Amino acid sequence: MQALEYAKSLIAFPSVSRRSNQPVSQWVADRLTQMGFEIEWLTFVDDLGETKVNVVAKREPTRPGASSDGVAYLCHTDVVPADDWSLEGSGPFEPRVIDDRLYGRGACDMKGSLACALAAAEMVPIHKQMGPLYFVCTADEEVGTVGARQVRDQSKFFQQMRETETIGLVGEPTRLQVIHAHKGGFGIELTSRGISAHSSTRDGINANHRLIPILPMLLEIQRECEQRRDLQNPLFDPPTLSWNIVLSNQPRAMNITPSTAKAKVFFRPMPGVEHASLVRRVQEEAERLGLEIHLIDSTPAFHVDEDSEAVHFMLELTGNKAAGTVCYTTDGGILQSLPHMVVCGPGDLAQAHRSDEYIELKQLQAGTETYLRAFQEWATWSLAPEKAALLGKRRKMAWRANDEDSGGQALQGTNVNFQIRPSTPADLSAVQGFLQGFVEQKKLLRRTRAELATLITNGFIAEVEGRIVGFSAIEVYSRKLAEVQCLAVSSGFQGQGIGGQLVRRCVERAREKGILEVMAISASDGFLRHLGFDYSLPDQKRALFYQLRSREEMYGQSSEDE
Repeated sequence: MQALEYAKSLIAFPSVSRRSNQPVSQWVADRLTQMGFEIEWLTFVDDLGETKVNVVAKREPTRPGASSDGVAYLCHTDVVPADDWSLEGSGPFEPRVIDDRLYGRGACDMKGSLACALAAAEMVPIHKQMGPLYFVCTADEEVGTVGARQVRDQSKFFQQMRETETIGLVGEPTRLQVIHAHKGGFGIELTSRGISAHSSTRDGINANHRLIPILPMLLEIQRECEQRRDLQNPLFDPPTLSWNIVLSNQPRAMNITPSTAKAKVFFRPMPGVEHASLVRRVQEEAERLGLEIHLIDSTPAFHVDEDSEAVHFMLELTGNKAAGTVCYTTDGGILQSLPHMVVCGPGDLAQAHRSDEYIELKQLQAGTETYLRAFQEWATWSLAPEKAALLGKRRKMAWRANDEDSGGQALQGTNVNFQIRPSTPADLSAVQGFLQGFVEQKKLLRRTRAELATLITNGFIAEVEGRIVGFSAIEVYSRKLAEVQCLAVSSGFQGQGIGGQLVRRCVERAREKGILEVMAISASDGFLRHLGFDYSLPDQKRALFYQLRSREEMYGQSSEDE
């Protein structure tokens, strides 16, 4: 099996993140060059002075009239330390087959996956390519996805992939399950300074004394993460941000007054869950207490629409019934400007990062077959050229459809930068124009200009580059009750968490006004339940309705003062 031989060669390189990955990168580049790939060699020097390499490769089709946008395989070549390696008879960088398993550091995460992709690419005849085939092999994924950031910012091949909306396959170990979303990573480091001295004297200043007052807040936020539904996403297990607190002192001796005290918080951002307000709370309290604060924005959460073409095609290729999610991070979080990307790779996460890391040989075989079919599907004429060509046509048609709805600023499932701000009376005409399309589609009830003028005082606008792409408001009925109204997001920007953010801002406005209860009426009950709404109040009070007029009558009603 070619994948097994490639995996053995890759494992033999001790490319632990604290060392240079240049030798293993050169080996990969040599294999790809032999297959006809053009190599882009990107280097940087890490904080330890080690040279790191990202290999980005592209093989163009030679067939006249090629029309596919192609496919990219994405991986990393660094591995975690192996200081605790426990397999008897061989070291961590001495690949060894025992029964039906290949042992060695990186066998599962993720040199076995890279070996499968190389073996698959070798079986794709270049003369049958109808679109480009890419490889992205990054450095330092295990220590902050550093290499992926350089690829995103500097690689000309990656820029081409973005422009053509190339299909992306992140080969992290999922046991070849199709993953459409994963969590990210974010760190906060709080530092208090004091003066060291022998604890028997009065000379020292204990750094803990300034740090301790912020700890109750950190613990309270951790409890909120466990209890508040708006800080959870049920697609994940666990569904929380996993707010983790770590404390440390220097010096650590019990008879020395510590001169440095640190509290580190690490949590895992999730798609559709707003965490910036939690960070702001910590920042404001740290400033009040005079603490140093350092934010470590490690990796964004990753998400693509479950109904995307890439997900459906990979489900068909792998035989899986539905796409799933994972709670770890990948380079996909950094490189998700590729709008059609999934995570799917051989091996099981439970077999990675352990003192006897391994991958099953049958997973190497299955991984090779899966990547070969994917490469054939999206980059060659081997399986079904009409199907592959249709994929590109459908994606371009989807872009044009969204272009008509939203000005071409975003494609459903891509990640966009948006801002949410309170609406003002000056926004009345713009908001009315924005909502008109939803009214005509009978997705929203028609509002008079006077009604909208009232709603705008408690409304919020989502903007992308200064253009309205979303709106919602609360209508206050009394000190007891308010209702979320006019929730609308442009079709080209749905699936980005904009609707959730608008609803949360409305709920927060109601809280500021001292409103007891907020209600919302929608056909998307799952969306609202994810945001903390339920069918009954905690004390089991339920809302019952008596309809006096049909919605068709209301939809068709004209406004007297438009």
